[in-house]
Amino acid sequence: MKFLAVCFAVFVTSQAVNPTECLTSVDPDFDYFPDKVTVVDSKLWTVSYHNTYKVLRNIDSNSSYLLYQCGTTPPADSNVYDEVIQIPIAPNVAIDEVVHIPMLEQLGQVQTIDVFLTDPQYISSPCFRDKVTAGEVLLVDRTEGNTSPDLLLNQPSSPERVMEVLQNVSVAFVSPFHSDIPGVDTYVKISFYAELTNAAIFEWIKFYSTFFNLEAMANEAVEAAADRYKCVTENAGRIQADFPQQPTVLWAYYSDYCLGWSVAKCPNYYCEFASACSAQLVSDDDESQSYSVDACGTKFMNVTELVSFGKDADHWIFPAPNWDETYVEFETELSVMKSVQNKRVFDYLGAGPNTWYEERYASYYDVVQDFCSVVGTTSPLPGGRWFRNVFQHKEGQAGECTSEGEHSILPYNFECDQAVFDLPVASPVAAAPAGEPVAESPMGQPAVKPSTGGSVAETPSSSSSFALNYACLAVMSIGALMFR
Repeated sequence: MKFLAVCFAVFVTSQAVNPTECLTSVDPDFDYFPDKVTVVDSKLWTVSYHNTYKVLRNIDSNSSYLLYQCGTTPPADSNVYDEVIQIPIAPNVAIDEVVHIPMLEQLGQVQTIDVFLTDPQYISSPCFRDKVTAGEVLLVDRTEGNTSPDLLLNQPSSPERVMEVLQNVSVAFVSPFHSDIPGVDTYVKISFYAELTNAAIFEWIKFYSTFFNLEAMANEAVEAAADRYKCVTENAGRIQADFPQQPTVLWAYYSDYCLGWSVAKCPNYYCEFASACSAQLVSDDDESQSYSVDACGTKFMNVTELVSFGKDADHWIFPAPNWDETYVEFETELSVMKSVQNKRVFDYLGAGPNTWYEERYASYYDVVQDFCSVVGTTSPLPGGRWFRNVFQHKEGQAGECTSEGEHSILPYNFECDQAVFDLPVASPVAAAPAGEPVAESPMGQPAVKPSTGGSVAETPSSSSSFALNYACLAVMSIGALMFR
C-alpha cells in the first residue's frame, strides 16, 4: 500500500499544473506549485517556493512579497513582508507605466488591467487604447490638455464609482518611486529597468507570472525569446563575416532640455545589441572623452566634441524624439559626419513617438533584428518596426488593434531559417516601420523638457521519472483489476 501511495503522489505531481482557482482542500505537505521559475539572468529579484506559498524579493527596492495560494492560510510570520497577497490574483490590476502593458501581454493578462495610474497620453498599444476608449480601464490622471479625447469618452464621472474601482484593485504594479493612490492598498514594485542586459530585463516576466500562477508560460516565453535572439545573432555574424570590415554605429542624442549631447557608455542594453549584430559601438566606456557641458546633474558633450567623437561612424542611432529640431539647429556642424553624409541616421519614431519605450523591454528579440537591419547585418523585420531613417521616412503610426496586436512571443512557431535573414541587397536601408510605444532618453537624461503632470525548474521529465511513472501506472492498473 505504501508503494501505491508513493505512485499516486508521483502520478498526481507529474500531471499537475499550478492552480488557477482557490483550493477546496489543503494538504500542507503537498507542493501546489509544480511549475516554478528560477532566476538565471536577472540580478535584482529572487523567488522561493514553499508548498502553499511563494516569497518574492525585489533587491533593487528592498521590498518583499508573500504570495499564498487562495484557499490556504498564510504562514505565521507573514507580517515580516511588505505585502501579503492571495494568488492567483483577481483580474483587477493597476499599473503606473506603459512598460507593464507588453509584459502582461506576454502572459496573456493585459485584460486584467483595470486601472492606469499616471498620464495616459503615452499609451501606444492599439489594443490597450481600445480597452481604455471602451471605458474598461479607469484613468486616474486625466490631463485633458495632452490626452486624446477618445480616451476620456467613457470614463466614470462619479467619485463614488472611481473609488469603488480603486478599492477593488488586487495588485498595483508600480515603479519603486510611485506615489500611493487613495483607495489602492497593495503595491508591487517593479525594477526591470535597472537591469543591465536585455535577457535580465525580459526575465522579469517570470516575476509577474508568479502572481497569476503562470510560471509555465513565463518559462516558455523566456526560452522562446532567447532562442529567437540567438538565431538573429548567429545570422548577423554569418552575414557580417562577408563584409570587408565591421560596421560602426554611433548611439547619441541631443537633450534640448539639458543643452548637451549624451553618448553611449557600456555596459548597457544598446551595447549588447551592437555586439549581437556584429557591429562596433562607438562608446566612451572609460569616460576619457571631453565633456564641456555640465547640466542636469551630469556632463554632456558640446556639438564640436560630439562630431569629433562620432564623425567616422557608418551609422547613427539617435534615441530621442527630437531629431528634426536638433538637425535644424546643428546642420552645419553635423554635415561633416559620415552617417549624415550617407543619410544613415535613425531615430526610434518608426511606429510613433511612444512605441519604443513601451515595447522594447518586452520585445528585445525583435529589437535586435531591427538594430541589425540598421547596421546592415540582417534583413529588416517584416514592415519594419522602431528605427526609421530620418532622411527617408516620416514618423510612423501605432497602427490598429488586430488579432496579432498584442506583442507576445507565444505561441512560438518560429524557425531559424537563414533565408529569412539574408540581405536583399548588399547594404539595405531599413524600411519605414509600421507598428506600435513614453518617449525615452536612453542614457538617463531627458531629451526634451519633461511634462509636469537559469535554469528553469520543470516537472520531472527525465527517463528515470518516466520509468517510475510507467511502473506506477502499471501497478495501479493491476490493483484496479484486483479490486473490481
